[in-house]
Amino acid sequence: MPLEGRVMVDGVALAKKHSRTGAQRTRTGQQLQQGRHHRRGDVRGHLQRQLICPSCHEPTRVGHRLNADGVKVRVCRKCDSELPDG
Repeated sequence: MPLEGRVMVDGVALAKKHSRTGAQRTRTGQQLQQGRHHRRGDVRGHLQRQLICPSCHEPTRVGHRLNADGVKVRVCRKCDSELPDG
């Protein structure tokens, strides 16, 4: 989804729901049911990804700095160059 700046990857970052151990016995009546977790396909988690710096061509973290005009700009943490907005 380039307009939203998001990436959808199937099978990644699916949420899990944990269920408690119930007071119900198994069909044979021997032991209690165990708790377990279920994969929920309807709930998506966040997928972490890094920005690629256009000047050093490396994945990098983003920092912020005030430039000479007093405007806050994004900065590459590796090569210390300004990053474009977006």
